[in-house]
Amino acid sequence: MTEKKSPQSALDVLQSLMEKGNSPLAFDFKRYRLKLDWAKVVGMNIAEKCSPVGCSNGILYIWVINAAWMNQLFYVRRELLKKINQYGGETWVKEIRFTQNKRDVPEDEKWSADPQDAPANESPSASGEPRRDR
Repeated sequence: MTEKKSPQSALDVLQSLMEKGNSPLAFDFKRYRLKLDWAKVVGMNIAEKCSPVGCSNGILYIWVINAAWMNQLFYVRRELLKKINQYGGETWVKEIRFTQNKRDVPEDEKWSADPQDAPANESPSASGEPRRDR
Protein backbone atom coordinates (compact mmCIF):
# COMPACT_ATOMS: atom_id res chain seq x y z
CA MET A 1 0.00 0.00 0.00
CA THR A 2 1.29 3.43 -0.90
CA GLU A 3 1.41 6.22 1.61
CA LYS A 4 -0.34 9.40 0.61
CA LYS A 5 1.56 12.61 1.13
CA SER A 6 -0.30 15.30 2.96
CA PRO A 7 -1.19 18.16 0.63
CA GLN A 8 0.97 21.23 0.81
CA SER A 9 -0.58 24.53 1.67
CA ALA A 10 -0.90 27.08 -1.10
CA LEU A 11 1.62 29.25 0.76
CA ASP A 12 4.21 26.43 0.77
CA VAL A 13 3.73 25.79 -2.94
CA LEU A 14 3.92 29.47 -3.82
CA GLN A 15 7.02 30.04 -1.68
CA SER A 16 8.71 27.03 -3.25
CA LEU A 17 7.98 28.34 -6.74
CA MET A 18 9.28 31.79 -5.81
CA GLU A 19 12.49 30.52 -4.28
CA LYS A 20 13.34 27.97 -6.96
CA GLY A 21 11.80 29.48 -10.07
CA ASN A 22 13.43 31.46 -12.85
CA SER A 23 10.52 33.74 -13.65
CA PRO A 24 10.69 37.54 -13.26
CA LEU A 25 8.28 37.17 -10.35
CA ALA A 26 10.67 34.75 -8.62
CA PHE A 27 13.55 37.18 -9.18
CA ASP A 28 11.51 40.03 -7.67
CA PHE A 29 10.72 37.80 -4.69
CA LYS A 30 14.45 37.15 -4.14
CA ARG A 31 15.18 40.87 -4.29
CA TYR A 32 12.37 41.55 -1.83
CA ARG A 33 13.67 38.87 0.58
CA LEU A 34 17.23 40.22 0.31
CA LYS A 35 16.04 43.72 1.20
CA LEU A 36 14.00 42.37 4.14
CA ASP A 37 16.85 40.23 5.47
CA TRP A 38 19.68 42.66 4.61
CA ALA A 39 20.96 42.93 8.20
CA LYS A 40 21.01 39.13 8.54
CA VAL A 41 22.88 38.72 5.26
CA VAL A 42 25.61 41.36 5.65
CA GLY A 43 25.58 41.94 9.40
CA MET A 44 24.07 44.75 11.45
CA ASN A 45 27.16 47.00 11.37
CA ILE A 46 27.25 47.07 7.56
CA ALA A 47 23.45 47.16 7.18
CA GLU A 48 23.31 50.38 9.21
CA LYS A 49 25.54 52.07 6.63
CA CYS A 50 24.16 50.77 3.34
CA SER A 51 21.14 49.18 1.69
CA PRO A 52 20.35 47.51 -1.63
CA VAL A 53 18.46 49.84 -3.95
CA GLY A 54 18.39 48.05 -7.30
CA CYS A 55 19.33 44.90 -9.15
CA SER A 56 19.37 43.94 -12.81
CA ASN A 57 21.35 41.71 -15.12
CA GLY A 58 23.38 40.33 -12.23
CA ILE A 59 24.39 43.78 -10.91
CA LEU A 60 23.34 44.70 -7.37
CA TYR A 61 23.28 48.44 -6.63
CA ILE A 62 23.95 49.34 -3.00
CA TRP A 63 23.40 52.82 -1.57
CA VAL A 64 26.12 53.78 0.92
CA ILE A 65 25.91 56.47 3.61
CA ASN A 66 29.23 58.22 2.80
CA ALA A 67 32.49 58.00 0.85
CA ALA A 68 34.46 56.52 3.74
CA TRP A 69 32.03 53.60 4.01
CA MET A 70 31.94 53.23 0.23
CA ASN A 71 35.72 52.84 0.25
CA GLN A 72 35.57 50.34 3.11
CA LEU A 73 32.87 48.28 1.40
CA PHE A 74 34.81 48.27 -1.85
CA TYR A 75 37.52 46.22 -0.14
CA VAL A 76 35.04 43.65 1.22
CA ARG A 77 32.81 43.49 -1.87
CA ARG A 78 33.85 39.92 -2.74
CA GLU A 79 32.88 38.73 0.73
CA LEU A 80 29.55 40.61 0.46
CA LEU A 81 28.96 39.04 -2.95
CA LYS A 82 29.64 35.59 -1.49
CA LYS A 83 27.20 36.18 1.40
CA ILE A 84 24.49 37.52 -0.92
CA ASN A 85 24.77 34.56 -3.28
CA GLN A 86 24.82 32.08 -0.40
CA TYR A 87 21.65 33.70 0.89
CA GLY A 88 20.03 33.44 -2.56
CA GLY A 89 21.08 29.81 -2.93
CA GLU A 90 22.74 30.41 -6.29
CA THR A 91 24.92 32.89 -8.15
CA TRP A 92 22.30 35.47 -9.00
CA VAL A 93 24.43 38.54 -8.27
CA LYS A 94 27.63 38.75 -10.30
CA GLU A 95 28.72 42.29 -9.48
CA ILE A 96 28.14 44.93 -6.81
CA ARG A 97 28.08 48.65 -7.55
CA PHE A 98 28.11 51.14 -4.71
CA THR A 99 26.50 54.57 -4.96
CA GLN A 100 25.83 57.55 -2.73
CA ASN A 101 23.16 58.89 -5.05
CA LYS A 102 20.13 56.69 -5.70
CA ARG A 103 19.62 58.59 -8.96
CA ASP A 104 22.72 56.78 -10.30
CA VAL A 105 20.71 53.53 -10.36
CA PRO A 106 19.08 53.09 -13.78
CA GLU A 107 15.35 53.79 -13.46
CA ASP A 108 14.19 50.33 -14.52
CA GLU A 109 16.48 48.70 -11.93
CA LYS A 110 15.33 50.61 -8.84
CA TRP A 111 13.51 48.76 -6.10
CA SER A 112 11.79 51.61 -4.36
CA ALA A 113 11.83 55.37 -4.19
CA ASP A 114 10.73 55.25 -0.57
CA PRO A 115 12.85 57.64 1.56
CA GLN A 116 12.46 55.20 4.45
CA ASP A 117 14.86 52.87 2.63
CA ALA A 118 17.79 54.81 4.06
CA PRO A 119 19.55 53.21 7.03
CA ALA A 120 17.82 54.02 10.32
CA ASN A 121 20.46 56.45 11.60
CA GLU A 122 20.34 58.60 8.46
CA SER A 123 17.59 61.11 7.81
CA PRO A 124 17.12 61.83 4.12
CA SER A 125 16.71 65.32 2.74
CA ALA A 126 13.39 66.55 1.36
CA SER A 127 14.26 65.08 -2.05
CA GLY A 128 14.67 61.60 -0.54
CA GLU A 129 18.44 61.63 -0.97
CA PRO A 130 20.75 61.21 2.01
CA ARG A 131 22.11 64.35 3.61
CA ARG A 132 25.64 65.17 2.44
CA ASP A 133 26.60 67.42 5.34
CA ARG A 134 28.54 64.72 7.23
